[in-house]
Amino acid sequence: MYKDITDEEYLKKLTLLYVEDDELTREIYMTFLSRFVGTLITANNGSEGVEAYHKHHPDIIITDVQMPVMDGLAMAKKIREDNNHIPIIVLTAFDQGNYLLESINIGIDKYVTKPAVGRQVQEALSACAHRLLVEEQLKYERLRLTYIIEGTKAGSWEWNVLSGEILINERWAELIGYHLEDLIPFSISSWRDLIHPDDIRKNSELLEKCFHGELEYYECDLRMRHKYGQWVWILFRGKVFSWSEDGLPLSMYGSSTDLSIRKQMEYELRQNRDELLATLEAIPDLLFKIDREGNYLKVSASHEERLANPARRLLGRNVKETLPAEAAATVFEALDAAERNGSDYGRIFMLTPEEKELWFELSVAYTKSENSEQAPSFIVLSRDITERKHAEIELKRRNDLIMEERDRLAKALEQIKRLEGIIPICSYCKKIRDDHESWNQLEKYISEHSEAKFSHSICPDCFEEQIKTIKKL
Repeated sequence: MYKDITDEEYLKKLTLLYVEDDELTREIYMTFLSRFVGTLITANNGSEGVEAYHKHHPDIIITDVQMPVMDGLAMAKKIREDNNHIPIIVLTAFDQGNYLLESINIGIDKYVTKPAVGRQVQEALSACAHRLLVEEQLKYERLRLTYIIEGTKAGSWEWNVLSGEILINERWAELIGYHLEDLIPFSISSWRDLIHPDDIRKNSELLEKCFHGELEYYECDLRMRHKYGQWVWILFRGKVFSWSEDGLPLSMYGSSTDLSIRKQMEYELRQNRDELLATLEAIPDLLFKIDREGNYLKVSASHEERLANPARRLLGRNVKETLPAEAAATVFEALDAAERNGSDYGRIFMLTPEEKELWFELSVAYTKSENSEQAPSFIVLSRDITERKHAEIELKRRNDLIMEERDRLAKALEQIKRLEGIIPICSYCKKIRDDHESWNQLEKYISEHSEAKFSHSICPDCFEEQIKTIKKL
């Protein structure tokens, strides 16, 4: 607002009250003055001038001194009772120098002697317009600063370094749980009493550097004691704006903002980071961040000896440079699948460093930044499964052996337990010849070549025969 405007341009926006009792002089000056101001109002004497002031609220007043009813100085004094800020220019004759002292006492801004030439009056108007423009700009800047402070919820402080007095605003007090009236009067010692003991030295050292010109700006994170006893983090910023002739600081201005939420977030972030780092150190897996082209962006390996190349030599290189073709192809297959599905798991590849077989299993996650200018990337977890793979191979080998042995035994058992083919048996004693050319009782042979068991008894015919034999005895 009014930042790039000139004094003459600003004057064109103002209202001028011109008070003159001589009609001819008034007419001449009306024609002249109307060229420079936005609105021109006239009055014939001091009394009419006071009425015109209250009615039109002009920005500048030009008045003659000697006038009927009420002279110019009396009018100026009357107006000053209501407004001690409005610029007043007095036009007077050479022989009216006795009014000069009274003009000074009333607070007349400019004193132009008659007969005044246009250039003198114009210069006086321009000087008044310049003052009003600067004041308007300062007013706007103050208002703007107030809005900024309120909009950012910042406290403000003004420190008179010599006296130690500090002026603070309501927001400054609110940051530590108080109302402004609870802290007034406030001084540098009051401030120090609220600072955490561990932060006092740091704060004093930064202020001393500002006072000695080593730092242009003061900036310090401090723990401040809240009204209810807890410590709250507050960021203080400031600058020394005025110095004594011998280089001592006179006044310092600054702001204060609440850092508690940010500090809590930083603490939680540090905790999460430390837990993540501890987790990465604890797991034996190799962790990589790879871009879409297969270039290594980051490498994390708690067991670097498992890497094909040292971590520092992998950064910036491509998977195709560091892995055999078949293994690199498996990695790119995993990247493609992760890009389609968001993640991919279980793909396995083998490396043969120093003629040893090392097996790795991949887990891949696709990550896409919210920043459209940042390219997507992949988090790749490579787990050494060599021991597991060898165990699986050994287990399979043993299972195969067991299956072979089971089949062999089953076949043998099948042959042993099943009576088949032609069995040689004696026509008289009914003994059976085995594979070793031995003759065995029928029950013995059948028991050995089947699961049958025998329970000996006697049939009725044999019973009768045996009775007959016994009787003969």
